[in-house]
Amino acid sequence: MKKPVVIGLLLILFAIYLRVEYVNWRARNEHFQKQIGNYTLNVDKTDLGVYKKDSSLYRNLTLSFKEDGTFSLNMQVPFIFDSVGTWKASGLSLDEWNTLYYKSWNYSNNNSGEQFTQCCDTDSTFYINSATPQKGQENIQEIYFKKLPVHE
Repeated sequence: MKKPVVIGLLLILFAIYLRVEYVNWRARNEHFQKQIGNYTLNVDKTDLGVYKKDSSLYRNLTLSFKEDGTFSLNMQVPFIFDSVGTWKASGLSLDEWNTLYYKSWNYSNNNSGEQFTQCCDTDSTFYINSATPQKGQENIQEIYFKKLPVHE
């Protein structure tokens, strides 16, 4: 009699696990779809620090998140390590961030990458949290990007 009860409990736990994973997968997919698009550096919200003198140049910085899971910047900048790579959307976990993986890191850095928030809050922005700068360059704590309108 104990064996069927244990098997039944294990099946229930497994069904709960599958349901949670499915809900998390759906949330990750929804976040991924919302993030796709083109963004411009928000120089008004980003504290550029030592790079402020070049803010007129960086105002033209755009970041594109593509449907194939890749991203690209339209120019190399000293405060972001690389201009191309892949990205991953987060799920429902409170401690989970979206992540950038740079091509020059072979798309991983010991299974970690650059963390960034989900798009989009009320003003269509997200930020990269303390991005790794290029070698010998200064770090910027929060780099804000604003979603560009879609023109059809």
